[in-house]
Amino acid sequence: MAEETEKPTYTRALELLQGLSEKVRKLEQFKEKDQAVKEKDQAVKEKDQAVKEKDQAVKKRDQAVKERDQAVKDRDQAVKERNQAVKDRGQDVKKRDQAVKKRDQAVKERDQAVKEREQAVKERDQAVNERDLAFMERDLTAEMRDQAVKERDRAKAENERLKKVLFSNKTLPVYQMSHSPNGVCLIINNINFRELPSRTEAEADTGRLANVFRGFDFKVVTLQDLDHSKMVDVMIRQGEDDHSGYDCFVCCIMSHGTTGKVFSSNDVGIDILELIKPLNTKRCPSLKGKPKLFFIQACQGERHQSPERTDSVFDAAVTSTFIAKEADIFYGLATVPGYTAIRHDYGAPYVHHLACTLTKYGKTHDLLTMMTMVNDNMNASEQGRLVSSHHSTLRKKVYLCGTA
Repeated sequence: MAEETEKPTYTRALELLQGLSEKVRKLEQFKEKDQAVKEKDQAVKEKDQAVKEKDQAVKKRDQAVKERDQAVKDRDQAVKERNQAVKDRGQDVKKRDQAVKKRDQAVKERDQAVKEREQAVKERDQAVNERDLAFMERDLTAEMRDQAVKERDRAKAENERLKKVLFSNKTLPVYQMSHSPNGVCLIINNINFRELPSRTEAEADTGRLANVFRGFDFKVVTLQDLDHSKMVDVMIRQGEDDHSGYDCFVCCIMSHGTTGKVFSSNDVGIDILELIKPLNTKRCPSLKGKPKLFFIQACQGERHQSPERTDSVFDAAVTSTFIAKEADIFYGLATVPGYTAIRHDYGAPYVHHLACTLTKYGKTHDLLTMMTMVNDNMNASEQGRLVSSHHSTLRKKVYLCGTA
């Protein structure tokens, strides 16, 4: 019985203990829940604090952004002000440069004005000097002119006196030279040939002779590089022309040659006496009794008087064929029959000395006297190696200067 009484107490204690344990467990759970709530609340608080701090940071960031924006605005304003200052400074520099340029221009203009003034002074002084010199030259020119007039009158009187002495001498008859022009001067210069070598440095000889005979009032006709038919034709036409208004005829032929012949530009040898036949008295009566002068610059053979360049290309017999069949003929040859005629760099010595002698003595000396001078000058200038020759049937003396 006692065991049955105690058993419920134990059970009740155990149940109490179990209930207490459950309560303790529940209390523990409650405490845990409460702790979890507290922790949750703490987390919420911390989260709220974080949110607050974040909001604070955002506010600070927004404030920083505002401050940065303000700084940017301030910087932009400063940049604008600086740019404006630079512009203003650039404008000031431009103005200053403009002022400097104006000043430099003013200085240049002043210097130019000074130079012009100095130049004007120099020109004025030069003009004064030139005027004084002109006055002196005028006075001197007047004296020289008067002196020249006196000398010209004296020379004219002396020439007239010499003419009277020369032309009035009955023992020395003179061909009449009173027309103007005195006559025709035909100049033929063959330089270039078909097969024969060119006559280099011969071009100037044409001008020399043309100037001489123009100076003696001749009508000069110059021809160059004529072939056989043209050379013959031009002589025939001269013979057919009327020379009654002239007192003389002159023909100068320059070419290659051999004894008694000259060569045309197509290498044909032409007999000189046959070539000039159209001008004899029978075929050209208007030249009857008038001097007909022929000057030939061409070789007349192969032998050399001098080892210079020549106008010879063929061998030929050493014989003279220049025997005129009628009066009033003159042949002047650059060499002697059988020999060559030379040329130098300045042209033919014969043409050179002929032109110089006629120019210097043509107003006072007759033709034959001057041709003797030509021969002497050639011989002297070539150290005795050269002589020219001539043949004449002239009946009177020839004065190229005229006898009017």
